[in-house]
Amino acid sequence: MNNSVNIYTFYNTNKSYLIRALKVSYIPVICSLAIGYYFYKKEKEIPVTYYTGIIYMLEEELNSASTAAATNPMLAALAGGGASSNKKLMVDLAKSNKLIETTLLKTVVVDTNIVVLANYYLDKCGMRDAWKKSGDEKMSKFKFPVDYVIGTNSETDYLIRSISQNIISKFVSLVLESGLIVMEYTENHELFAKTFLDNHFETISEFYASKKSKRSSEMIESSRRKKDETLAKVRSYESSIASIQDQGFGVVMNRARLGELNYARELQIAQNLYQESSIAYNSALIDLERNKPLISIIDDSRLPLKAIAPNPMKKAQNMFLISFIFEFALVIGIFFGLDFLKEQKKEYIATKTA
Repeated sequence: MNNSVNIYTFYNTNKSYLIRALKVSYIPVICSLAIGYYFYKKEKEIPVTYYTGIIYMLEEELNSASTAAATNPMLAALAGGGASSNKKLMVDLAKSNKLIETTLLKTVVVDTNIVVLANYYLDKCGMRDAWKKSGDEKMSKFKFPVDYVIGTNSETDYLIRSISQNIISKFVSLVLESGLIVMEYTENHELFAKTFLDNHFETISEFYASKKSKRSSEMIESSRRKKDETLAKVRSYESSIASIQDQGFGVVMNRARLGELNYARELQIAQNLYQESSIAYNSALIDLERNKPLISIIDDSRLPLKAIAPNPMKKAQNMFLISFIFEFALVIGIFFGLDFLKEQKKEYIATKTA
């Protein structure tokens, strides 16, 4: 026995519902047109956005801990993590609120005008227009001072953090499978998007390089102090030995030579320490050069940027189609439900009269 559903049987059984639904199909059509038009209007209000990106390479083959250990074990701890961890660090630095705020407070040249980048964001990316529209006269005239330092004013700090959060929501930083690092940013103003990304790349590069070099610079200073201290001891012991020899006038008693022998022993120790500290100092100088990261841009940001425009007609068509299918199915369901209730009512009446 074949229990499969025959499509023709199903159609003939439910044809009456389909015909009745078609007679009132103008209702879902009108409703779907209204919904499509609503989404068309909403989509048209979305501004055109501009995409920009930078792909760069972090070359630190000479900066691994194993290289530092081979140079001098004392410097191994200062060499930092491997290349992989350093790339992840660069990704996290790019999305850091602190560094984004540093970039925003930079004074930059845009269209031959010198501006604070955060003020350019307020002017071109909609925040100042929103304040004017809401009637906020105070904020509509607000500008970040050229020399503003975070921590000076809590309200200004809150505003710069709000801008930073807005940027982070449109910002992407990640490591590609090839090992290259990409930064991507999308904004509704083309020139701001490019200017911000270029300056932010400089911010994170400078910050990363300074922190990496700072370790070696501190090691150089420590090694230099150690070298100078041991050199002073060497000269002191040499002077003490010469003084004892001068006091003997050529007559040397065994008991008198004890002080000279002690100083000679201390001199030998100091000379060994001086030699080791000199090696550590020279190694630190070499390590400083090794710890200077080489950050190379592979693909830069250039105007004109890629424009991402909304497609209101496509959005309206999709919403019309989805809405119409749903509403037409709903009408069929209503007719089916009404007939079902009628049959239930007939059965109920028949039961009562029996």
